[in-house]
Amino acid sequence: MLRTMDRFIDRGNFQLAYKVIGKSKIPLILCDGIGCIGFAWKALFEEFQNTFSFIRWHYRGHGQTGKPSNPLPQDFSIDKLCEDLNIILERENIKHAVLLGHSMGSQVVLEFGLRYPDKALALVPICGAYGSPFQYQIKWRWLSKFLPQAIEQVRKYPQIRDYIKALGKFPYWHEVGTLIETNGKLLKKEYMVDYFPDITNIDPESFLMMAEQMNTHSVEQQFDQIQQPTLVVYGEHDGFTPAWLSEKMVRKLPHAEACFLPLCSHMGHVELKELFHLKLEKFLYTHFDKKDLLLSNSVKSVAA
Repeated sequence: MLRTMDRFIDRGNFQLAYKVIGKSKIPLILCDGIGCIGFAWKALFEEFQNTFSFIRWHYRGHGQTGKPSNPLPQDFSIDKLCEDLNIILERENIKHAVLLGHSMGSQVVLEFGLRYPDKALALVPICGAYGSPFQYQIKWRWLSKFLPQAIEQVRKYPQIRDYIKALGKFPYWHEVGTLIETNGKLLKKEYMVDYFPDITNIDPESFLMMAEQMNTHSVEQQFDQIQQPTLVVYGEHDGFTPAWLSEKMVRKLPHAEACFLPLCSHMGHVELKELFHLKLEKFLYTHFDKKDLLLSNSVKSVAA
């Protein structure tokens, strides 16, 4: 249900795909990491599918959303992604929402909160940076320098796409993931089974240009302007977004609180899903009337 979109908006030279699941006054909008089309939200949806309403969408060049014709790198900027999301909200006449973003999705929700403060009532960045994510560790800083050349090579040799797709069929990606990043003792294989097939099917040109753009984006200089309640979720051993970066966000944002996930990686919100779900539920019910968050049929039962 989270992976297949059923609504589309014509953005001129590509189709923007999204899905509305349930109905409530304040839905939860789920913003993926780069290269992802829903796998990171499986545990959350299993827990709350009968409680909250959700909006899912695919970024440009991801899943069922097309990519702009003859694209430029700036067509994949965080700003453009926020514009896409705002158009979805306008189409669905959604006035208010809570935004959750995993990994790069954290940058999307923070930027959206700056641009559309009346619509984004609360923000939940999960295991993500507030900007320029490649600069905080040497291994990612080094790789980021080769993004322009990689984009050029993908354009020059289209067959690279086929080689990348073939990698998605490798049966032991979960085991590789536990060696590189995730906590294999906490993260069940069922929650990662879609990740590698998904990321290897993303248009590589879109992926690389988006990676280049997210590394030039930052809201650090606008921390004081982000006035929404913010739940910063982070793992102790995140190899992509260091814990100290999230702790800085908690200190600098005016109305932030922390959801610390011990022993967890970049997938901490799934590795310790029970703790994350409890923290999220408390955060939501602290800042909003329960009836505004619950599904319409749930509201009726509460009123009764």
